[in-house]
Amino acid sequence: MNKSIDINSWIGKSIQNEDYINFFPVKAMASVFDYNGKDFNEVPYGWHWLYFLNIPLQKNLGPDGHEKRIGFMPPIDLPIRMYAGGEINYFKPLLIGQNLKKTSSIISIENKEGSTGKLTFLKIKHEISNKKDILINELPEDGELPDPSENSLLIDVVETLTTTYFDVDYDFYILKLNQGGSEVSPNFSDKVRVSYEGNLMDATVFDSSYSPADFDLTATIAGWGRVLPEFNNAIDFNVNGDGTITFNDPGIGVMFLPSGLGYYSSAAGTVPVYSNLIFKFKVFQSEENDHDFDNVPSHLEDINGNTDLTDDNSDDDSYADFVDSDDDNDGTLTIDEDLEPDSDLEVDRDGDGDSTNDIGDGDPTNDDTDGDGIPNYLDPDDTASRDD
Repeated sequence: MNKSIDINSWIGKSIQNEDYINFFPVKAMASVFDYNGKDFNEVPYGWHWLYFLNIPLQKNLGPDGHEKRIGFMPPIDLPIRMYAGGEINYFKPLLIGQNLKKTSSIISIENKEGSTGKLTFLKIKHEISNKKDILINELPEDGELPDPSENSLLIDVVETLTTTYFDVDYDFYILKLNQGGSEVSPNFSDKVRVSYEGNLMDATVFDSSYSPADFDLTATIAGWGRVLPEFNNAIDFNVNGDGTITFNDPGIGVMFLPSGLGYYSSAAGTVPVYSNLIFKFKVFQSEENDHDFDNVPSHLEDINGNTDLTDDNSDDDSYADFVDSDDDNDGTLTIDEDLEPDSDLEVDRDGDGDSTNDIGDGDPTNDDTDGDGIPNYLDPDDTASRDD
């Protein structure tokens, strides 16, 4: 060993290389197996070694055929270098036509004695990435490997949820980066204020709003109404001197949706049909929707509890309950079937300037005149109105 140089000072050093994933190396490797490879649109497992190749000048080669130990590699004074082994985790395929980056980092250097003499074990971590990847694990600055008992693989922290939509069962996945500081979560039919970025599986961005945007969840793809209730809103917000708003402790996550909870067989902008989707998002605020203004929040009009408002129609007319002002078709508007005495004297519900003469507590769901367990607004036998 060269005793004048502390090779441990190389721990933590990194080097980056960029490469264009072109078709030729895959075609050349496929030909070794007597296959033309013409239908490959992604790099097969293990063939990533065909890319990011270091091509040193002849004069910079050492006696073992490798590049001399200069720059990134520490000057280990041993004659032969060999590959001992490693673990490869595949998260996404390398697609033909991508521009990618490879980062190599030295994480440990260990000297040992073997039967043939001195050995030096050099551990190098390699990462191949594109510009849109979310990095979950990082090595600490001291170069030590993470303790497996204190760190999780991505696959171990992604939650799998199941839903039924149009009689089809779907699995979808969420990654919770921050639950959100508020005690309030959006309902599946609420109006929400969010920021987001939508990606195809090859990381192409097809839609985004990095500033807060407002959505009615009933007007978005089905996946959003199933994912956002799993997060909490921001705890509060600050108004900055320039008029902008900063939300504190919002819900932050990533959703992975099958096409059936996305656009399915309909192409939307640059989104091809049957595309699985990824959304990164922040949840800032939510507000209960009451689409038919009957004082019954829309999420409570999901009578069968399947997170789909369109198939709840109590009176079998042409309108689903959440857009029907008379849900039981008894001739009395739902809002007028709110008969429970009003105990909140701070709210003037009828707008006549007198909060002491209001009939109804603003909640039609707790009125059951005949005591049959069915609230008046869903019971055609109860036609009593607060206007009577």
